[in-house]
Amino acid sequence: MKSLTAPFVLLFAFLAACSGGGGQRASSSPTVGPSVANPISFPLVGGSKILAAKDYTQTVNSNSTSYNGVLMQGNGTYKGSEVIAAAPSSFAQLRTWLRSLDAKPPTAYQRLSNGNMDDARANAGRIGLDFSTFQTTRDGKPVGLLVVVMDPAVTARKLGPVLGLISRYRNLPDFAKAPIDNQVKQQTGFSVTEALQPQSPLGMALDSLGEFAHTNQRAILLLDARKE
Repeated sequence: MKSLTAPFVLLFAFLAACSGGGGQRASSSPTVGPSVANPISFPLVGGSKILAAKDYTQTVNSNSTSYNGVLMQGNGTYKGSEVIAAAPSSFAQLRTWLRSLDAKPPTAYQRLSNGNMDDARANAGRIGLDFSTFQTTRDGKPVGLLVVVMDPAVTARKLGPVLGLISRYRNLPDFAKAPIDNQVKQQTGFSVTEALQPQSPLGMALDSLGEFAHTNQRAILLLDARKE
């Protein structure tokens, strides 16, 4: 897997000359409340608190790409859940916790191997992210799970200069995105659109940053999906 942040080098070059400002993309409106249940059976770090949970639906076609293993059953409609949790642990402790789960997954889960991910994780770590993918079964069907840990303060600081550009890119029409995606994919192995998908580590992080704007805690983000 290539660098998770490499596409933004070319994205910045393409959009830097554009006039006008752009804000951070607002996250969708999940179910929130004083006590939010975790719809995903994956265990969290002790002391974690569920901030929000919502349903997830994604349709995959021949032009869609998933490079994290969550949508691993080919074309079709996937449904599942997204969870945003706050953790009192440090980012270093969360990374250690995640590596321990890689070595010994929770009951009923197995780790999904996705080739050599060391470079991807090293690049993600520089912007306050780490991630891993797992698989379980539900009603006899495979369910993919992406687990992301994040230091929101570091991620917001590192990506601050490009958050506006990301928002402006997302608002471009498809015909304007296509040449950027093609050029970036040739150089990085995946397009900006793919890097920003909600089932990607970076896409999940960007969509949840707003939940941590006024806290000093770290984040655990879960997304599971099963093909219908």
